[in-house]
Amino acid sequence: GSSSYYNKTFLDFLGVSKDAEISDWAPIVHPDDVQLTSDTINAAIAEHRSYALELRLLRADGQWRWVMAQGNPNIGINNKFLGFVGSSVDITERKQAEENVAESERRYHNMIYTSPSLIAIFKGEEMIIDIANDAILESWGRGKDVIGKSLMTVMPEILEQGFDKLLLGVYKTGEPVHSFETPVTLVKNGKPELMHYTFSYQAQRNSSGEIEGVAIIANEVSAQVELNKKLKDSEAHFRQLSDLMPAKISHADAEGNMLYCNKHWLDFTGEHIEEMFGVGYHKIIHPEELQEYNSRFRKASEAGTDLEMEMRCKNKNGEYIWHLNRASPVKDENGNITLWVSATTEIQEQKDQRELLEKAIQESTYELSQANEELEEKNVELENMNRELESFTYVSSHDLQEPLRKIQIFARRIMEREGEHFTTKGKDYFVRLQDAAARMQKLITDLLAFSRTNTTERVFELTDLNLIIEEVKRDLSDVIERKHASIEASEICRANVIAFQFRQLMQNLIGNALKFSNKKVPPRIVIKSRIETGKILNNEKLLPESKYCHISVSDNGIGFEEEYSERIFEVFQKLHGTDEYAGTGIGLAIVKKIVDNHNGFIEATSVPEEGTRFDIYIPA
Repeated sequence: GSSSYYNKTFLDFLGVSKDAEISDWAPIVHPDDVQLTSDTINAAIAEHRSYALELRLLRADGQWRWVMAQGNPNIGINNKFLGFVGSSVDITERKQAEENVAESERRYHNMIYTSPSLIAIFKGEEMIIDIANDAILESWGRGKDVIGKSLMTVMPEILEQGFDKLLLGVYKTGEPVHSFETPVTLVKNGKPELMHYTFSYQAQRNSSGEIEGVAIIANEVSAQVELNKKLKDSEAHFRQLSDLMPAKISHADAEGNMLYCNKHWLDFTGEHIEEMFGVGYHKIIHPEELQEYNSRFRKASEAGTDLEMEMRCKNKNGEYIWHLNRASPVKDENGNITLWVSATTEIQEQKDQRELLEKAIQESTYELSQANEELEEKNVELENMNRELESFTYVSSHDLQEPLRKIQIFARRIMEREGEHFTTKGKDYFVRLQDAAARMQKLITDLLAFSRTNTTERVFELTDLNLIIEEVKRDLSDVIERKHASIEASEICRANVIAFQFRQLMQNLIGNALKFSNKKVPPRIVIKSRIETGKILNNEKLLPESKYCHISVSDNGIGFEEEYSERIFEVFQKLHGTDEYAGTGIGLAIVKKIVDNHNGFIEATSVPEEGTRFDIYIPA
């Protein structure tokens, strides 16, 4: 294994001088190549034959360089083996190029075999399966043993479906083929199975540009095709159903442009479906309703709410017929309106009947007035008494409020004109005077409201309590927003009540909850109502078999001691000072009077610093 001579080129390659001692190769051979080098040279020595091997040698600058080392036996006199005459060629660049190619092929194969798409490469006209990733093998229902076999042999069922012609066409012409949701029948486990694929066939070329095979990249879309079929079937069923419905059904985009209308619309307008698309109701709506419709549509679009409106629509004879149009928005996951679905019903007959009814009512008014004269005469005395009481109330309130107004006016003028000459204490007195006058005015207003609960006409009507609660919330919106309050109204029923009085009742109870809120937490007011028998409501004051509307209003305010649960309903009863909580002490008295007017009763339960609950029971 020792060497006796190196030429200058080799020494320059190693980067050493001619005097360097390198008779032993082992120190400059890469550790991973030592064994191969030793085995190769020893075998050549034993057999007196040539050798050739690739190995890495260490240069003086610390670089490892690949060389191709070759040796031919040196035979002396009498056929004596004297050693080898060798040469070495630097092949580092070739080895690096080979490694780059190998790495590129590794990435290429890794991309193919890890891709979720179905990928395969076929070679030659026989379409020999050269590469097939796991995804396509699974879709085919085949194993890896198909590699190296002809696709036509492995899957003969594709022949009668014409895929062999497609593949050969790409192979011969180089023109790609693309297909979308194509049905393919494959035999899996001995049974034919219908699949759907979206795929591309591309010619595979070598470095010389010659076609040597065909590549397929595909995705199985059977589930998507099935879903699309269901959607189409569903749409067809919808259209069939909408044509069977008596209403006129239409779809419009977010701007109101019509996208679909059923047969009833087309029959009514006499238009073709293409003529209806892309237009709004302005083409058929009466000009007198157009502005209102546009305004309502704009507001409904901004709020994302339903639209409902009576309007006249023009039929194929040019006549305007009354319809009731109801439209609901369809929103995406972000809450944006993408579609309007409308149902429009003809109400001309109802309109005509209403006009006839109004005319009949007008004609019978005289007869009714004659019939009521006797009853009116009997009520004259009571009405006179009521008017006298109302007159007394008006005069009293006017005579009481007029001096207050003057006090407030003159106090304000003095403050404006002479206030700068007052001392701080003087200004404080004037402020207190104005506050006292305002409280007195509020007291008079509340007393009038209290008295009117006795004198006003009691007209009971079935009322949606939700509407009353929403009106009160709007009136108190400033306080609600300022205090960050929440009002929850759930399970709200309809009740037979005096509507305007019940609105006053709700305003006083909700206003009380906001006024006496706990400063530590935002106010939370919960309103519930239901209709049940006295037995279910489990209150001894109720008749077991009679039905009652039970309304509860609870809050998380400052509360009060239980001993005051009845006293708070008395006139002028206040549990807190005016400086701490403004008020006249009449609000809850008005609430109780309104409940009395409804032949019901009210109870209050409370815990200090936890909240208060009012329970109202009125006959249903």
